[in-house]
Amino acid sequence: MSIENTRNIEILSEFGLTESQAKVFIAIIQLKNPTVAEVAEASEVRREEIYRLLPDLENMGLVERLLGKPLRLRSPDPKSSISTLVKLERERAKARISDLSIKSRDFLVQLRQQDIEIDTDGILTSDFSLIQEKESIRTVLYDMLSKSTKQVDLLFSRPDLIWLLSTHGEILRKAAEHAVKIRIMSEPPSGRDRLPKIIQRRFPENVEISLRYLLFPTAFFLIVDLSQLLLITSGVHHLPASNCLWTNNESLIALTHKDFENLWNESASWKTVDGVSMTISPQDSSNGGTSHIHRLLLYRSSDTKYKVLFNFLRERQKDSVVAIYVCTKDCVEAVKEAMIAFGFDRKSIAKGEDIKIIDWNSLLLDDGKFSVERAIDAWDELFFESQEKGFKGIAVVTEMQFFFENNMIETLEDYENHIHGMLDSQMVFKCAYDEQTLLNTESPLELYARLLGLHTTLLTEDRGKIERLRTR
Repeated sequence: MSIENTRNIEILSEFGLTESQAKVFIAIIQLKNPTVAEVAEASEVRREEIYRLLPDLENMGLVERLLGKPLRLRSPDPKSSISTLVKLERERAKARISDLSIKSRDFLVQLRQQDIEIDTDGILTSDFSLIQEKESIRTVLYDMLSKSTKQVDLLFSRPDLIWLLSTHGEILRKAAEHAVKIRIMSEPPSGRDRLPKIIQRRFPENVEISLRYLLFPTAFFLIVDLSQLLLITSGVHHLPASNCLWTNNESLIALTHKDFENLWNESASWKTVDGVSMTISPQDSSNGGTSHIHRLLLYRSSDTKYKVLFNFLRERQKDSVVAIYVCTKDCVEAVKEAMIAFGFDRKSIAKGEDIKIIDWNSLLLDDGKFSVERAIDAWDELFFESQEKGFKGIAVVTEMQFFFENNMIETLEDYENHIHGMLDSQMVFKCAYDEQTLLNTESPLELYARLLGLHTTLLTEDRGKIERLRTR
């Protein structure tokens, strides 16, 4: 890479672009409407990474896609693009200044109430900032992690940790590559563990990231270089919507770091976690309910099927998740029309960001054969993609006719079992079965009983009404 391009990358980084984003942007400007392959070669950024970066670059107004085959890219106008970056940076700075108000007096009162010894002389030169806005939290996290030089100690909930790896994974990777020691603690999984795979994707093989699990942590925080602390002060299980306290107070950081070390010694490595003794069961959620949603719908008519599945997706969308409908290939257009008639936005369906309609073949088949592992990986990818775009997770409804049409009953049960093991509050499923198809199988009662055991709730159609039965 030329010295000139290296300098340009440094300049763009001042506007909040990551190194990879800057490389891609520069290559697109220099190559004049290039293909993704050409951008990858010129920028030395992998094609898969370019596809992942494109949505953010498009949202910033820096890049446009040119329809056609092959896909080509362009920058509308470098001068206006830079003006857009200046405007975005100005807005970030304004938001941060307004949000980072000092709350030291109230905070000190709270600490004294807890009988914590505080070095008063040190506090007079310390800062305390209450951070409440989503973009401000992103900015503070970026600043803290990008300036790390020695050590990052992190205790986050699983949803917040996955969100952080999605939005700030590249900054963490660069820190790790520069020999910053990174230690991560979170809760153990309630099912299939996605965190190790996410970390593996984010960090090169030669970089070691320490990941440990702790049962029932009582506080969540981030410590960088023993000089900055970000403490989550609200109980919201989604960091962008949380209230956070940032401080550089030495006494409070030392106290929190001591707590982290004690918890680290009590925690267990993800590689040695016992699935029985460390896994949190669905009934362990704070409200006494279940964090799993894995429902089985037995329907007799298409009208009932659509009504139940569409209502489910619409309700879940209120939780800021991506709604996904999976059906056989020949039903995609019919589902689109039915969703529009039901009231879903036509433009949102066409755009395919917060509402996706996909067919089993395009998502789950590998070289013409169905693979359960490939299917699970596909859901992980979609979940990870939703987090990167700012959503909390995914809500999926699936028409299970695919398995019956391809005579894959045993595979169906294996798939349902794997799905049930990977669910959490941010990944929920509803599986729809045609009642008559189920009755036409060789042993319908036995299959029905086994399927009941793999779901949390049964929904059945009786005289046009839906009856609900909890199975777990």
